[in-house]
Amino acid sequence: MPFTPPDLSEILTNEQELNTKLNSCKSELQSILTKEGIDYTSSEGIIPLIRKLPYPTPTTIELFGTKEFLTKDGSQTYNRSMDLRPIVRDQNGKSMMNLSVTIRRRSGTTSGAWTTLGTITTGQSLNVTPQSNNGNYRYEAYVTNNSNVSIHYDVPNYYMYYPAKYGQILASVVDYANPMEYSNCRINTEDFSMGGNFIDLHAQSAGQMYAIFPLKYYPPLTHVDTNTNIQIGFDITRGNVPVSTKAIGIGGGMYNPEDSYGGSLGLFLDASDGDTLTSRDTFFIPQWSTDKGFTESGVSKECYIQINGTYNGGYAYMYGEGGDPSDYMPYWYGESIGTPVVMAYANNVSANEKVRLKIKYIRAVTP
Repeated sequence: MPFTPPDLSEILTNEQELNTKLNSCKSELQSILTKEGIDYTSSEGIIPLIRKLPYPTPTTIELFGTKEFLTKDGSQTYNRSMDLRPIVRDQNGKSMMNLSVTIRRRSGTTSGAWTTLGTITTGQSLNVTPQSNNGNYRYEAYVTNNSNVSIHYDVPNYYMYYPAKYGQILASVVDYANPMEYSNCRINTEDFSMGGNFIDLHAQSAGQMYAIFPLKYYPPLTHVDTNTNIQIGFDITRGNVPVSTKAIGIGGGMYNPEDSYGGSLGLFLDASDGDTLTSRDTFFIPQWSTDKGFTESGVSKECYIQINGTYNGGYAYMYGEGGDPSDYMPYWYGESIGTPVVMAYANNVSANEKVRLKIKYIRAVTP
């Protein structure tokens, strides 16, 4: 076979191209090391420079959930599961893909045994479902081979919770279109039906007016213990008018229009000398109001009513911000059980005067 000598010009061209790429590679490596603050010398070749490159190390982790609360079997089906998505970042804040992350859960935010829910890689999400309708649960994500790189995400469980950021609104649990009882008022529910958290009552004539609205989709309250309960929350600011002049209140409780022994109603008052008023039915006596420090002049404070489950009867309770102060409402009897309600009441109002029933939240838990 005859010998064909190589084309020296082609070899030279290829060599020049290779040298150009090697110099470019070396320059890029030097730029990376300079950016990272790693020392090197101009005489070091590509291999020594490569050995000095920083190794990405998992340093921080983030965990994103898709729900503000979860329910095991409540009416808000959208909240019966949640996707958890972790993001792991290296020492430079860059996200790291395909890194193993373990996700676990425990009942309680400060103690309790952990249950591992699964191991996924970054870029994926894990769908989780609750085991109950109450309690606060802590979800923790950590880098599987380095549990020191971890983060937690706390999620409460409810049988129902309104308002929610996603899903239903308060109008889904308050039957605003069918008040159980009302007197001397025109009821404006347009904003409430459109997603607002208030119902306006307009007095048709001077005197007393009220309206009572039943709840929907609440858990059974008889043949259970107090681990089943409903809380109805309001923001209340004390006014400067005494009860003897005018009494305006919003609240709720249990109500049975056929049998007052199944009722237990409580109002938080906008008054200068009284902050609560209770009754079994709609016959409130403003002069019997009490002043226990639930409200404060010029300051909005959260107040709530709690209706506890019972085997054959029990008390509903009124609570101030953070659960203090507290006071009980009339005893309601299981055999005469009423319906959980929200309500507004006013005495000595003028014609066309407006009272706003503004609800902060309605939430319920069961075991």
